[in-house]
Order: sequence, then C-alpha cells, then structure tokens
Amino acid sequence: MHLSRLAWQCVSAATIERCWNHTGIFGHITVQDAAENDKPLEKQIDRLQSVGLLKASNRMAISELLNSAGESECSMWTTEEIFRSVKDARTEEEDDDDDNKTDELHPRPKPTAKEVFKAISLINDYIESETSEAADKLNQTMETYSKQLVDHLITNSQQTTITSFFQPADSQ
Repeated sequence: MHLSRLAWQCVSAATIERCWNHTGIFGHITVQDAAENDKPLEKQIDRLQSVGLLKASNRMAISELLNSAGESECSMWTTEEIFRSVKDARTEEEDDDDDNKTDELHPRPKPTAKEVFKAISLINDYIESETSEAADKLNQTMETYSKQLVDHLITNSQQTTITSFFQPADSQ
C-alpha cells in the first residue's frame, strides 16, 4: 500500500493531462481552453466577493488545490526503507498470530458447577426487583436450571469423612 501511495504521489498533473488527451474522450484540451472555461467561474467568484459572501483570504487557485506543496514533492524510498517497512509489517502480523496462538494454547477453564450456581444466584438477586416480562422469564429459566444444577451436585457429590477436614499430625 505504501508503494502504491508513493507511486501515485509521483504522478504529475502534466502526466494525467497527457493520459486524458491520449484517450481522446474529451478531445485535445489545452491550458488556454481551461483558462477560458474558468473565466465565467472567476466572474461569479468576484461577484460573491464584492457582495461580501466570500472572503479574499478563502480564495485559492485550482493549481494550488490540485498540486499542493506537500504533494508535489516526491521522495524515493531506499531499498533499506522498503525492507524495513515490509519487515515491520510482518513482525506485527506475527505478533498478532502469537497472541492468538497463546489464547488457543491456554483456553479459559470451564467453570465448576458450584461457580455456575453462585453466578445464577447473583443474577437472580439482581433481576428479582425487575418487573419486566423478560426478567420474569429469565428468572424462571434460571431457577429451573439452578434446580437441575443442585440435583447434579447432590448426585455427584462424595461422602466426606472427618479426616478430610483435619490434617493428621505427624507422629514423631
């Protein structure tokens, strides 16, 4: 993209004019023809300026508009600058790829049933005071799911023993 922008900046107004003349779409246009076509426009601008609708400081010649000082200068990139630009772009792409790979290698762990139950309770506490129909439906759905979750927790729970609460003392 940088190279195409740079190439376009190097194209002069004269080159564009020659290309249009070569196509034959408008016939051969000379600078005198363009100046004659601009005369009615210049008269209209002068009239607007005399009435006070246009300030003289806002007036700009078409050549200044089309060929501004910043665009008329064209600098050629060196091989090193082109190489550095391509290398930087590839480095940015690789960094983005590395970030994506890191996310894929370390997926977020699945929440436990207890964590989900706590989250449902928290959401239900929040939407309890809501009076909308959507809140009621969500509350009913969450309560139904939390009941299923409690059943799942009870059926998959393991019996604890007294020793699971205390660490045995090392006998010395």
